[in-house]
Amino acid sequence: MGAVLWNPLRKAANYMGRCSQTLRYDGRMVHLCTELNKAPHEGNAYRTGNHLELVFPKRGYQHCGKHKANCLAIRDEVLDLEKNGIKIIQVDEAALREKLPLRKSDWYSEYLDWAIPAFRLVHSGCQADTQIHTHMCYSEFTDIIPAIDNMDADVISFEASRSDLQILDSLRENHFRTEVGPGVYDIHSPRVPSVEEIKEALGKMLKKIEKEKLWVNPDCGLKTRGREETLASLKNLVQAAKELRNEYC
Repeated sequence: MGAVLWNPLRKAANYMGRCSQTLRYDGRMVHLCTELNKAPHEGNAYRTGNHLELVFPKRGYQHCGKHKANCLAIRDEVLDLEKNGIKIIQVDEAALREKLPLRKSDWYSEYLDWAIPAFRLVHSGCQADTQIHTHMCYSEFTDIIPAIDNMDADVISFEASRSDLQILDSLRENHFRTEVGPGVYDIHSPRVPSVEEIKEALGKMLKKIEKEKLWVNPDCGLKTRGREETLASLKNLVQAAKELRNEYC
């Protein structure tokens, strides 16, 4: 971001003007990953809503104005990923709810009415066959489900394992169209979930989500775990998914 300055005391960025992308993807990392692993690869762009939780804008700088400027810069990143062969791109929006106004009557007019279109702006230039993913961390989403659906992502992953999958009822009640990946196990513990445990969680999800719309993933935050426990957990997750596919497909 050419126009974002880093403040070492506040450890947050200061907005001084328009944002732009100064470093471009040259494709070398994509080509290296493709040589090492022939499976589809996912690119990640950390979306502007999350950036805005970490910035101190210049006084008088309109919130929605800098939001759009940031979106256009991140849109360039997304298009660069696509140009270099990445057809699955995750645009994180973990902090969507954190900017909601205190008054519920202001949620749409003062925030969601521009925040949701801003997200769509980020991936608006992608080809139809590029799959857009997004992710949201633990929060209370049930009262903004229609707005989340309007983000027009192909897939959204929620942290859900510690909330007893309550969000799934709300998705169903609101006829949620987006494909969804609720976290099947809690990563905030070094404990490795068994194959049966993961299958049990997925079985509960399949009672509320069509199998064609369900993605299998852990809650977010694997970087906090050690390599050995992470690999063991993911191996069990993959095995559980394979066994259930044989049962349901």
